[in-house]
Amino acid sequence: MDLLHCKVILFTCLIATACGSKCDNKDSSTWGYKKMLAVGIGATVAVVATPFVAPVVLGAAGFTSAGVAAGSVAAAVQSYMGVVAAGSAFAAAQSAAATGVVGLGTMAAAGAAGGAAGYAAFEAADDDDCDDVDDDDCDCDCDM
Repeated sequence: MDLLHCKVILFTCLIATACGSKCDNKDSSTWGYKKMLAVGIGATVAVVATPFVAPVVLGAAGFTSAGVAAGSVAAAVQSYMGVVAAGSAFAAAQSAAATGVVGLGTMAAAGAAGGAAGYAAFEAADDDDCDDVDDDDCDCDCDM
């Protein structure tokens, strides 16, 4: 793991632990530490996994070190696109497959997707309905 990956992971963890409030449920204008932690964990897992998962996914789509594989999904997309513009997502995917290096933009996108997945997982698992009720009607253990 290179220095950039370490910095991204450290930054994500610092945000997840430092930005939350003591309570996760009563004030909808702030995020609680549990929600921040879920987002941070999701983003960190995605950033760490991307260099290992991206080559597999790109290879399955037809991006190889020798170019786009004939008859693949990537070949179909390229034939539909025509001339591939430099800097496009298709060019970035081919570059990553050819060099084995996942770019910073891909890492950022993976981190954002992982953070969104962490948030969605938190919301799906959150059985606490304190966001929508008055403090007196909620049995949550929180003093704001």
